[in-house]
Amino acid sequence: MALKIETKQLTSFLKKARMEGSQLLLEAIFKFGDDGLRIVATSATNTSMIRGWLKPSAFIEYEAIGIVPMNDLTTVTKVLSTFGDEVKLKKEGNLLTVSGKTATSNKSVGIELLDEKTFDPEKPEPKLEFTETFKTDALALKNIFSDVKLNKNVTITITSEDKNVLVTNSGKYKFKHNIEAPDCKGGVKVKMGAPLMDVITNLDGELEMFIKSDYPMKITEISEHSEFLIIVAPMADE
Repeated sequence: MALKIETKQLTSFLKKARMEGSQLLLEAIFKFGDDGLRIVATSATNTSMIRGWLKPSAFIEYEAIGIVPMNDLTTVTKVLSTFGDEVKLKKEGNLLTVSGKTATSNKSVGIELLDEKTFDPEKPEPKLEFTETFKTDALALKNIFSDVKLNKNVTITITSEDKNVLVTNSGKYKFKHNIEAPDCKGGVKVKMGAPLMDVITNLDGELEMFIKSDYPMKITEISEHSEFLIIVAPMADE
């Protein structure tokens, strides 16, 4: 069985799913089922969890090729990026074969897969209840974090106000950013750290943020062809 997809579509999904920095996934199981490609994984630091879904509509041709356990996801993404506009994927035993065209040739590569039995059982999504929710663009949030990163070992404080969310940070350079939040009533304060910045690094759409005081944060990004749900732990009290 095989499937075909635009290279950029697949690499974008993988980048978002693997996250970055302190939350970079070392390995994950990708499930190509009847309803598309799904991934559920927890970071090695156990401070974030991601659920990703790439719908069949994202593929040029789609078949449910089953379980694909992989590691070294950063290199896998780089390998896929060496191909042209489209790639074909085919699973045979413990090998995932990727084939396609480049500007100068047709090529293929075999990626060795891991043993599914070495993975821990998939964790269910935790049942969480939140007090406030607001929406923001991923680029706008990354611009805020670009300022924040001028500091080291920073704490990010997110405070809901009446129709507004205030984002402040610790460190030498104390920025204040305001995000319009028509549905917020105020009174929620949660402190986050590097994990929050690392899980959203590769996101690029509209984000919905769910918050509660001193509580994990939930982030969703939903587009025509994909959906992501991320849960991030707050900063621990010192």
